[in-house]
Amino acid sequence: MIDMWPALTMPVSNPSFIIQVLDKQVTESQSKVALCTTLQEDLMRHKDEMDSLREAAAKVKQLETVIQQYKNKLEGMEFLKRSMKELEEKNEELNKVRAN
Repeated sequence: MIDMWPALTMPVSNPSFIIQVLDKQVTESQSKVALCTTLQEDLMRHKDEMDSLREAAAKVKQLETVIQQYKNKLEGMEFLKRSMKELEEKNEELNKVRAN
């Protein structure tokens, strides 16, 4: 970028050159503003996406907790099934002993 401040403080000898330089600076500035605007929009979109992902992660964690609780209950049920089968077998043995 050309620094035009010294040239602007001097007497105007070639106004068309100064206008060309200033037009170029305006164009460069507009390009930078457009780029910054695009980057800001991308940043906001990514921020919104991160917020959504944080919410989804919290829900996943909650569901994992529920799943673990159900796994624990299933393990408890397996223990109860084994105990029930053992008791049924013992009951059959006792019934056989009584029958004799």
